[in-house]
Amino acid sequence: MDANITLHHNNVALDFESFAASDTRICMLLNADGTVIAVNPASKRAMPEIIPGSDLNNYITDPADFRRYLHQCAKTRGPLPGALSLRDSNQGARSWICEGGLAKRTPDGHAALVLRLQGAELGKSAFATLNAKIV
Repeated sequence: MDANITLHHNNVALDFESFAASDTRICMLLNADGTVIAVNPASKRAMPEIIPGSDLNNYITDPADFRRYLHQCAKTRGPLPGALSLRDSNQGARSWICEGGLAKRTPDGHAALVLRLQGAELGKSAFATLNAKIV
């Protein structure tokens, strides 16, 4: 990444950190290719291995689908709903409901995206499985 892009992303990262600091959801600021620019405190607690400079594609179970989602996020400033599954450091996968969107476009056209994650809600099948185990 050249110095000009880094400077613009640093300015966006400062804005991101000011509004995302108190958000209880996992929030990340990403390049459109999936490289993490900044994370909020909730993200640091839940996913300590994902730090600025990480390639989020390395943690996604379906990188091609994730790249398509990021491409759509780069086209909208509103929250674009989605779902993704992330592998953790133990290679277990967890499903997340997400919202993503364009935070800022640098003068040379590079996109910085906000991605917010929250745990997937328990569905009927989860309750059926849990209830079947209770005797």
